[in-house]
Amino acid sequence: RSLAIFSLIFSWVLSYSASSSQRLLTKINHQASHDQLTKLYNRHAFVDMLQRRVNEVNATQSYAYMLLIDLDHFKAVNDTLSHHVGDALLKEVANRLQKAARQMSEPIIARVGGDEFIYLSAMFETRSDALKEANAKAKELLASLKENYSLDAHQANISASIGISLLDQSANDVNAYIKEADIAMYEVKNLGRDGVILFNAQLSKKLNERLAIEQKLSFSIQNREIFLNFQPQFNIAKEIVGCEALVRWKNEELGMVPPDKFIIIAEQTGFIVPLGNYILQESLKTLMDWYLQGIKVQKFSINISSRQLFEPSFVEDTIAICERHLDAQLRSVLVFEITETHFIEDLPRVVSIIERLKKSINVKFSIDDFGTGFSSLSYLQKLPIDEIKIDKSFVDALSDDKNDQHMINIMFAIAKVFKLKIVAEGVETREQYDYLVAQNCDALQGYLLSKPLSREEFELLYLKQ
Repeated sequence: RSLAIFSLIFSWVLSYSASSSQRLLTKINHQASHDQLTKLYNRHAFVDMLQRRVNEVNATQSYAYMLLIDLDHFKAVNDTLSHHVGDALLKEVANRLQKAARQMSEPIIARVGGDEFIYLSAMFETRSDALKEANAKAKELLASLKENYSLDAHQANISASIGISLLDQSANDVNAYIKEADIAMYEVKNLGRDGVILFNAQLSKKLNERLAIEQKLSFSIQNREIFLNFQPQFNIAKEIVGCEALVRWKNEELGMVPPDKFIIIAEQTGFIVPLGNYILQESLKTLMDWYLQGIKVQKFSINISSRQLFEPSFVEDTIAICERHLDAQLRSVLVFEITETHFIEDLPRVVSIIERLKKSINVKFSIDDFGTGFSSLSYLQKLPIDEIKIDKSFVDALSDDKNDQHMINIMFAIAKVFKLKIVAEGVETREQYDYLVAQNCDALQGYLLSKPLSREEFELLYLKQ
């Protein structure tokens, strides 16, 4: 009898242990495949499910679609309302996506990045049905995501950029479809955000071009394809007082690649960090050589991208490059240009970076494209900068229109209040030049005065004056 009771207890323990282990295993599997914050599938799980869906599409000659959804200006919510509110917003976005999914059969929704989500549809028999539903669902989601958010006593409004990729037996590689949706989504961003674009033949051409640039760009430094041009900067007496270093790339197969094409790819791939260090190094070598030749510019401006600025080793790398290539007495000639979006992202961190570099190597800082972002007197009070650079769009608008002139006058007044130098870029007409000279602009640059020059051309122009 005792043996029977023992056997019963032992069986119960085994049963309980097996049940407990199964629950634990289920919990572990769920955690491994789901995003902790939103409870949606994570990127790893999504890629597996996408591969199964691609296999189904190819096996049955059917169709499906994928929506890549990226929230617009989400970082501003984090920075202005706190990360806690940002997390609450992401959870509400997930809820709205799930609500939309309940109207469909077998959709898969995942959070694949900080503020990036993917919606994968069920199967469709025809291409037209899939495309029709993809556009309708994307517009529905756009409208839903734009509705007001009430988050812990805070109100928030955001929009989204959505790229559509059609699964249509054209590929077996899931990454190809993800890349298509990504390209389409970034095209929406480029066009102003808050919209939907389907990946198409034109974007396919863009993708192939991008892949070619991406592949060859990574070898551009070692192949010595990167070089600098110099945009002269003049004072009101038309004397050269400085220059802006401009990066150029000439590849044997691609020819001259415009900066607006390869810089953004360099930023997205992370190549901007070694590229930025190379540009800085070559700039300092040039500046040092010029001073030995008697070409003593008062300022030498170098653009610094946001990816560079927030690289953990940026300050240390920059100090090391400056100490290696430029005499200490010349470092005050350097001006690092950063755009307004840089300090919007993380103002305290930017202030810390600027202060450390000014203290270590005495470099100056300028706000590039001033007036096109989130210009605010409060930012100017906190940022230890030396100069503002009026964006070309404001210079272009200079005319007899009093409103255009009023904007420029305000910028000069702001510079005076904060004791900042002011530079105007994109000066192309005599009318623009005369107006800016009347405002006693510290430096001017643009095609009216000079186009960007090679190093040799700049040296000749400077020595002729």
